[in-house]
Amino acid sequence: MSRRNFPIPPDGKERRRQTGFHETLVANSGDVCTILDEDGVIRYHSPAIAEILGYPQNAGLGVAVADIVHKDDRKKIETRIQECLATPHSTFIERFRLRHANGQWHWLEGRARNLMHEPNIQGLLIVSRDVNELVRLRDHIEHIESEAQIALWRWEKGNPAPFWTPTLARMFGYEKPPYFADGRWNIHLIHPEDRESSLAQYQAAAEEKRAWFVRQRMLCADGTYRYFDIHTYYESDLTGEVVAAAGVITDATDMVGKEEALLRNEQQNQLIAQHAIDMIARHAPSGALTFISPSVERTLGFTPEEAVQHNILAKVHPDDRASFFAGLEEMTKSDKSVTLTFRLPHKNGHYVWLETTLQPLRDTKSGKLHEVLAISRDVSERKRYESELLRARERAEAASRTKSQFLANMSHELRTPLNAIIGFSDIIRQQLFGPIENEKYREYIDLIHDSGSLLLELISDILDMSKIEAGKMQLHMQSTSITDLAEASIRIISARAEEKGQNVTLTIHPVVEETPFVCDERAVKQILLNLLSNAVKFTPEGGNIAVEVVREGSSIAIEVADSGIGIPQEQLPRLTRPFEQVASESHISHEGSGLGLALVKALTDLHGGKLSIESEEGAGTKVRVTLPLAPTGQLDLLEELGISVPASD
Repeated sequence: MSRRNFPIPPDGKERRRQTGFHETLVANSGDVCTILDEDGVIRYHSPAIAEILGYPQNAGLGVAVADIVHKDDRKKIETRIQECLATPHSTFIERFRLRHANGQWHWLEGRARNLMHEPNIQGLLIVSRDVNELVRLRDHIEHIESEAQIALWRWEKGNPAPFWTPTLARMFGYEKPPYFADGRWNIHLIHPEDRESSLAQYQAAAEEKRAWFVRQRMLCADGTYRYFDIHTYYESDLTGEVVAAAGVITDATDMVGKEEALLRNEQQNQLIAQHAIDMIARHAPSGALTFISPSVERTLGFTPEEAVQHNILAKVHPDDRASFFAGLEEMTKSDKSVTLTFRLPHKNGHYVWLETTLQPLRDTKSGKLHEVLAISRDVSERKRYESELLRARERAEAASRTKSQFLANMSHELRTPLNAIIGFSDIIRQQLFGPIENEKYREYIDLIHDSGSLLLELISDILDMSKIEAGKMQLHMQSTSITDLAEASIRIISARAEEKGQNVTLTIHPVVEETPFVCDERAVKQILLNLLSNAVKFTPEGGNIAVEVVREGSSIAIEVADSGIGIPQEQLPRLTRPFEQVASESHISHEGSGLGLALVKALTDLHGGKLSIESEEGAGTKVRVTLPLAPTGQLDLLEELGISVPASD
């Protein structure tokens, strides 16, 4: 029969030696040994508690361990202790926080074992290691991962499931890394369309033991696929066999989206450039042409390749170069787009007018000009029209000057015989050389005199308007009395008003009589006579005409109101145009040149004044002329001459 050897129990001396050995180990261990009773109350701390947490060895004795851990860890620790105490020799590993003597929370990793049935322990033994720096480092790494949107992973041979950092799990939408029993996480997560090429690259890199990169779509927790950039590095043992792989993963979905958007935008830009009527070109800061759209061939006859080769946009017409380079300088200094018009040569030799908008493009970081975008449009036809319009305007202006000169000459030639007719007819009317026996002769001579006077008025109006249009009308400014001018004008027109039984009134405010007035007497009198003549002409028999002169600040306002036939509102803008009359049945029987109000407007403008017309058909018309007390800059002169300017009403 065989013999079995049984261990010989140690005697007392040996037992004491072993006990001393174990006590020495515990006392010098860097880990904290803690013993809890069946209620989770602390019965023992090893001396290491002083080194790790700064407490004396007897600190916390008699206190439930769950009462001193961090509140966020309390429930977890209570549950694990209860579960472990329920099963002899069961174990658990858990991390938790205890408060350090300095007041800060300190991370420990405890390995617990139920030794309630061990006579020398009779409790729950927890060996706690200081992992505070490790946790701090982990949190720091997770923070870096989160901020940089990167995550780490590692795979080791023999371990079917790779290690994922918490950040990586969150990137995929998991609370914790997914587990696949077959270990083929790549098969389960990689998009089917990317799987074959990715695995082929993976295998090739592993065989060559080199780092590799791949961008692939991977399945996330919500069932969607996202793009990820994966950088992989391999570790080999002494035999050269790959035993581990590690890498960095970044979520590239947004980047792919932006790249696709840029690609679509570039494709759209290419389509636009290819089919646009306008020429689209890009220039380097040196001026070299780097790109031009196909429309250049339609506009200038050159192919895009020829245009780039010859740098066609640098061949500006000599007459346009100064303004062209001035525009470029303005664009560079202001950093704003500019629009220039210049000529470029066509392939067949003639020049084409272009309207080009230049837009500077600068580097977002350095601010340096890296490119100029040019969009050019053929405006040759427009320039031709503009040239024709310019020539037409020049011809029209020349014709107008000729007309004005002709009218001035004719008016001057006609005034001499008319003055003789008026003068001699007036002598005959006064019967200075004897009486006129026949009543018909007296009637005829009155008609001759009146007709000549009317014709002279018309010719004077034409002459004055011609001078104004030709820019040859000059005012002779002098201090005068607006009261005298108004009264004289009414006396001249009163005979016509009396014939029609019209009532003419003049109101001059007292302050006006005290106010000095500098003007061209003849011009202002002509304004008054034209206004009064129109009022008499278009006011029925027995109607009223009111003239009012008031002071308005540094101006004199002359208002002539009548109770005449009025003017339609749509016709008012025509009243101040030369040789135009109101076209209506109520005005058709009234003679005139159509210059009356046009002259009033022109003479008012020459004085720096304003003209306004209010009228209602069938209710009368009100014309208001506002003239400055003196030409601009001459009010001070009046005061220097000792002529006081009273304050306005």
